Parts: sequence; C-alpha cells; structure tokens
Amino acid sequence: MTIPRIRYDSAIDDSAIISGHDLHYLKDILRLREGEDVFLIAPNGEFRGHIRAIGEHEIAINIVDKIIRKQSECRITLAQSLLKADKMEFVVQKLCELGISSLIPFISQRTISRPDKEKSLVKREKWEKISSEAARKSLRSEATVVKPVIGFEEMLLAPPATCVKAICWEEEESLTLKEFFATIAFPSASTIFFVIGPEGGFTKEEISIARGKGFSSVSLGKALLKAETAAIATAAIIAYLTGHLGDK
Repeated sequence: MTIPRIRYDSAIDDSAIISGHDLHYLKDILRLREGEDVFLIAPNGEFRGHIRAIGEHEIAINIVDKIIRKQSECRITLAQSLLKADKMEFVVQKLCELGISSLIPFISQRTISRPDKEKSLVKREKWEKISSEAARKSLRSEATVVKPVIGFEEMLLAPPATCVKAICWEEEESLTLKEFFATIAFPSASTIFFVIGPEGGFTKEEISIARGKGFSSVSLGKALLKAETAAIATAAIIAYLTGHLGDK
C-alpha cells in the first residue's frame, strides 16, 4: 500500500501527535495499525514517521527520517476564467497534481459562472480543500494556492514585470505555444504566468488589453479545445519543461 501523507500544522522534531480529522482518516478509513509508516508534511519539511501507538483520541508517531525531494525553482501561475462548478473543481485537482504553484480564478466578458462575493468565498474554500487533497494523493509537498476571484484587468496586473506571461487565444494565427517556448529561455524562467479563457473564449478587445500589459497571445494549435482541457494541457506542457513532473 502507498504510504499515506497528511499535513501537519506545527514544526516537527522527533515525534508528532495526530488527532481530529486526520486521526479518523488514518485510523478508521485507512485502518492503519501500530508499526506502519506515514508521511507528514510540516512547515519545516516533509518527514517519514512510524506509528508508535493508536489511541481513542490520538495517534503517536515517532519520526524516523526527513525526506528531501528535488523541487523545481520555477513558480507557475495559471489564471483561469471561471468555469462551471464541476469543471473548475476538476481543473483545480489536476493543476495541483501537475505542480502548478497558484491558480487565479477570474471573470472575463464571456464567463458564464458569475457567483456573488459570498458564493465565491464558499467556492474558494472548496477548491482549497480539493487542492490540499490532490497534493496529498499525488505526493506533492505543496498544494496549489487558490487565489480569490478577481476581474479580468485586475488579473492582468498580478504577474511581476519580469515574469514570462502569455494568454491562450484560439484566434491567434502568428504564434503557437511551441514557437513561444522556442523564442524565450523558457526552462530557466523563474516565474511563469499563463491565462486560459472561458468556454466562449476571449474577445478581441480583451486580447488587445492583455497585449498592452505585456502578454503574448499564443495558439494551442488547430484543434479547438474545451477550456478545462486547454488549462490542463498547457499546465502539463509547462510542468514538463520546467521539471515539475520530476520533483518526487
């Protein structure tokens, strides 16, 4: 069985105590027993622990090793125009599995899903839980950080000036994603910012605004991909090129 991984809120030294939801998960769902191992992801690193004792209200763990995993230094942000609930949740999960650093949900002119402020907060909480669970299951040391929902033009101001940034547009005819990668020192980039549109795509006006903010508009090819497919495909390509698929 794959060794389970859980997040631990405090710094770890030579032991740890598990309680609450994680206790239920390890004890009642996975049915772990004394003597079995778990991975703990703490603020001061990732550790392999050995279950010393399982009680009614807590599990005592002895730390046996600190795990060193190779991590890509490149930070990748993907901005995604809000999709319908199930599609957005799927994108969040897959972006975390691929090692994307952060996700910025935004509302553009053709965005269908337009939750109010209160519903946006509820959705964000759910996305954060999905990201955290995806990180645990895919052996990622960090979950994808889900930012608050913002407007299109505010999103364009999010990346730093030195960031490699592009916006995917199905009507782009001059620059493909492959050509864009070839024109820059992409593998050595420290920060990358990609923007994916809604189900109906971006308007020409939005692309013009993005270009004015220093974004390159790129085509993903002749096939017209669904928004969620475009997000995952682009993230996978960037993750491969920057080494995020080899950090385990």
